[in-house]
Amino acid sequence: MLTATLERTTFLPYKTKHLSGGESVMADAIKYDIFKSDGTKVLLRVEVVEGLERAMNRIEELAANDPTSDYFLYCAEVGKVIRRLQRMSPRADSLADEAPRKKAG
Repeated sequence: MLTATLERTTFLPYKTKHLSGGESVMADAIKYDIFKSDGTKVLLRVEVVEGLERAMNRIEELAANDPTSDYFLYCAEVGKVIRRLQRMSPRADSLADEAPRKKAG
């Protein structure tokens, strides 16, 4: 008699995507939330994107067009921020903390 130990596994939700050439591929069906913050403690939900690759591309596109905000890619399925793109320009409050420096001479 053969016995096997069953291991607990997690399967990611995938769906079949049909291409124009008649081919079918498996596509990531997880939905990702994109949030933005302008430096306040308020997060604004920008949009929901299906598929990790599309979500990563979209968050980069949004951040490139709005360098004054931070962007977060959140996956509710795992309850984690997957990616964070920080603003490129310094925050106004950090500039106020820096004292003007004079050159000697």
